[in-house]
Amino acid sequence: GKTLIITTLCIIKCLYGEKLDIVTSCSVLAKRDAESEPPKCNKELYEFFGVTVGHICSEDIDQRAQTFSKCDVVYGDLSSFQRDYLLNRFYEKNILDKRNFESVIVDEVDSMLLDNGNNMLYLSHDIPDMEKLQSLFIFIWRSVNQPVNSLDDLNKIYDNAAIKQSIIEDIHGMIMRDEVDAGVWQALLKSKTIDEDGRILIHLKDYTTHVEQLKFPKQKTENRLIFLLNIISNRQRFIKLRSEFYNFIEQHLDKFIDNAKNALFMSEGVDYVIDVDRTGLDPDLNPKIIIIDKNTGTDQSSSQWHEVLHQFLQIKHGCKLSLMSLKAVFISNVSYLKLYQNLYGLSGTLGSRDKKQLLNELYNIDLIKIPTSKLKNFFEERPIISGYKEQWTNSIYDETKKKIIKDRSVLIICETV
Repeated sequence: GKTLIITTLCIIKCLYGEKLDIVTSCSVLAKRDAESEPPKCNKELYEFFGVTVGHICSEDIDQRAQTFSKCDVVYGDLSSFQRDYLLNRFYEKNILDKRNFESVIVDEVDSMLLDNGNNMLYLSHDIPDMEKLQSLFIFIWRSVNQPVNSLDDLNKIYDNAAIKQSIIEDIHGMIMRDEVDAGVWQALLKSKTIDEDGRILIHLKDYTTHVEQLKFPKQKTENRLIFLLNIISNRQRFIKLRSEFYNFIEQHLDKFIDNAKNALFMSEGVDYVIDVDRTGLDPDLNPKIIIIDKNTGTDQSSSQWHEVLHQFLQIKHGCKLSLMSLKAVFISNVSYLKLYQNLYGLSGTLGSRDKKQLLNELYNIDLIKIPTSKLKNFFEERPIISGYKEQWTNSIYDETKKKIIKDRSVLIICETV
């Protein structure tokens, strides 16, 4: 019903010379609606009225630009439209051509505009030198993925402060305040050999000359300090970084550690899948971590989790490490949809008064309830409560078998892949 209403409205608008964008809940539906013949969809109906239709759910930027240029009606999921808008505005890719924001029709309007209204689409940069951070990521992962024998071990391993200190010790080298006398500590601070936290600021292979210049009154103190600094200088280091990254790491280190813990407890088949690229656009045939959209169940092969979460999952499963990317430009769902002069939407589930009021206030739109053309044949059967998993699985099988015997189709909805 909704599909035919959208098609009819598009044809009417196009006959008046307008161009329309149709936002679907996922790319699979966008491709189906733009390419399928009846009875699945209405491509033939568009063609009968001379209306050209296409979709932008492709990784080929030239193909998408051609769709925007030549088609009266363009289908796509919201993230595809946002991506091309950001590329067009901030990267001068000229994807949208002369297409302006006249009218948009949003399928499942409550999901797009309310439930996911605050969602953001980010376009990120791959920074070439970011591969230098891989030793840091491996060090953090090894720190949170250690075997534990007791609750005390667990608390120690998951103590962010302890992990952070071990990282700083490895990168900079550190002198603890209780390792030297107060006078020595102050002399090291004054000479900028260390900072307030005890991090080594001056890196030398041999500290003999440097310490002698500090002119301590006792030779014993001087010798002990030279020995201590030389031991720290010649320590075994696992993290190898250029000094240009130090400030960046300081700002993001807590989030890196948190995401290493998150990656440890995320599950394959629930939050992500491991698969090769099946779009045909990536020549790399190595297995990848592919995000699953929990709302639609579709794969998001071109997306990555930020703050190194994606890289920690790659380490977890032995996949090829990709470069860490940095957020560059972004736009929210609400901000993008407000760019359009005319906003239309359809939903079969917009029920509560609060939702309707919020939709009206946020987008300044009117709402109308259209009754169904036929009485619903929906019948809700009594629920079956099972005591254990095997009984639950058998109940699903038995009920499915009953429907199939009657030549009825059955849709089994699962929580995860």
